Amino acid sequence: DRNFNTSFYDTSKGGNPLLYQHLFWFFGHPEVYVIILPVFGIISGCVLFLTDKDRLFGQTSMTFASIWIAVLGTSVWGHHMYTAGL
Repeated sequence: DRNFNTSFYDTSKGGNPLLYQHLFWFFGHPEVYVIILPVFGIISGCVLFLTDKDRLFGQTSMTFASIWIAVLGTSVWGHHMYTAGL
């Protein structure tokens, strides 16, 4: 906002500071929680293919861990939106 002389976040010029928070969470935090999930699947699939096994050891645990990471990321986002008054 400062570097490009815009007023998206400046309330005195009609901006909304909560827009920054939403954009930060949308663009900044998915790699922390969500972007790793496809990597887990790709690695698990490659290991399964390279070992010629029918089922990967720990597949159920990995599935539940991936789901839990997505749930945790969503709840952290909700917590931050709640504390900001949204």
